[in-house]
Amino acid sequence: MTIILARTAGFCYGVRRAVTLALSQAQKEEGRLATIGPLVHNQQAIDLLESRNISIINDPDELRKEDRVLIRAHGIIPSLRKEIQEKCSEICDATCPHVTSTQRIVERHAEKGYACLIVGDRGHAEVAGLVGYSSGKGMVIESEKDIEHVPQNEKICVVAQTTQNVEFYKEITNLIREKFPDALIFDTICRATAQRQEELAEIAGKSDVVVIVGGKKSANTRRLVEIAKSMGKRTYHVETAQDLNLDEINPRDVIGVTAGASTPHWVIRNVVETLADFQLRKQFFLFRFLVSALRFLVYSSIFLSLGGAFLTYSAAHLMGLSDYYLNILLAFFFILSMHLINKRLSLPRDVNLLYGSQKRFARYKDAFTILALLCIVFSLMIAFYRGKGVFTLVLLSVVLGFFYSLTILPQRLIASFRNRRLMDIPGSKDIFMALAWGLVVVFIPYMFSTVKNLPAFLFSFALVAILVFLRSILLDGRDLEGDIALGKETIPIVLGSRISQIMIRIMMVIIAVIPLTGWLSGVLPPSSILLVILFPYLLLHYPISNRQAMYQSLFYDGYLEGQFFLSGTLLFLWEMVKKGM
Repeated sequence: MTIILARTAGFCYGVRRAVTLALSQAQKEEGRLATIGPLVHNQQAIDLLESRNISIINDPDELRKEDRVLIRAHGIIPSLRKEIQEKCSEICDATCPHVTSTQRIVERHAEKGYACLIVGDRGHAEVAGLVGYSSGKGMVIESEKDIEHVPQNEKICVVAQTTQNVEFYKEITNLIREKFPDALIFDTICRATAQRQEELAEIAGKSDVVVIVGGKKSANTRRLVEIAKSMGKRTYHVETAQDLNLDEINPRDVIGVTAGASTPHWVIRNVVETLADFQLRKQFFLFRFLVSALRFLVYSSIFLSLGGAFLTYSAAHLMGLSDYYLNILLAFFFILSMHLINKRLSLPRDVNLLYGSQKRFARYKDAFTILALLCIVFSLMIAFYRGKGVFTLVLLSVVLGFFYSLTILPQRLIASFRNRRLMDIPGSKDIFMALAWGLVVVFIPYMFSTVKNLPAFLFSFALVAILVFLRSILLDGRDLEGDIALGKETIPIVLGSRISQIMIRIMMVIIAVIPLTGWLSGVLPPSSILLVILFPYLLLHYPISNRQAMYQSLFYDGYLEGQFFLSGTLLFLWEMVKKGM
């Protein structure tokens, strides 16, 4: 069985914007936060918002003066907006910009005397809002029969519900042109919707079975189901992984998976992982064992910590250190303890938000916590054997690690300071993680070695810190929606996608420049030129991230850790060749 996950699956721009705004507003303690009707048409997203104390109100009469109101992504009619403004203290407009643009078209042409034909679902929130902007001149077109009721002498303006079926809209507008040659036709279908439908058609052509993930009330999700069925494919519309009927799927089936624009990231991941687990159960024992072992190594951070050991060897090689065996062992245990504790602290309280490594980690969280404590003990034992200075640094790092998650500011100051813990500071996890790796991989080996080459130390520290920092940013970008849902403020969330991508490209270039500059300046040994290979290796991130199924899988996690193994292996082979000569 092969799983093809659509690149466009999940939150569109408008939904992501609405959910992000809602979660941001929910952090303020300034009266009740409410939406008039559901913010988006997805029950799991609604459950998330309700868990953050965001209320859904169906009757504006329920509003109080101190309330803050979120305008839903589908928009509302002008009269309702005016009523809310009169009753509440604040309005936060989460209307999708594409919907707003369509509203302006309808409003502008209605004022000019045009009859506004709205091709969409009668009764849908977005369509009702568009009709409200038409000043009584709006007509909803659900089928070609509705065109017959449009008066012949009218000036006609035509718009589409932004999530309309592209092919259906073309058919309807062609019929309208036949009856009204002068009709103004506007292409208001959101480009993301069109791309989602185009990609579904492509994926369905390669698949035996199509799984559509999304809310039963979501119009754009239902259209995806209709498109898949129209292509003669066995199609399953599920809201969560629990809705999958695996008995009806053949292990050898190629399964195409896509999702509606309001389907949360973690819901899609859980569906794909359930299908992948189903696939694994049908494979040979040896294959199941190997995949399960790899999953354990990656999701437990043991694989990452082994990468840290390889990176420690790389740093020792670059700095000309020969006594590195205990440093490698120290790095392995310290990095493993640090990442296990971070995973435990990062687990969401709501089990419905668990996915990927979090889901597997949560199943054995107590055992992993014990392992983390044992790793701390081993780290301290090795550090003590190395000497008082190493022991003091490692002990201080452990203490600071615990302080990272503790509340520093007292409760009475919570109204003045949002970030009462170090881990609440935006982007702090990525920065502290890079510095902690730099400490144990580069700083301690250098400070307590008889060889002192300060320029080589600076080059090595910079390379290690940037490699680790880049890995964190790439994973944060991949898990963006899940982090938004959990209220985390990672660097990609704070800086935005465009600036984060610029930062990623700059760091990739720096990773190539450091070993090249170090070699040319004579600071680093000639073998350092081999590390320039890390640059094209990391560039593979782009084609991999364009293939969702790989990007969201075990493969991608292993790929990111692979950079550390690559650096150590290249320098080790150089050393072996050099000794052989």
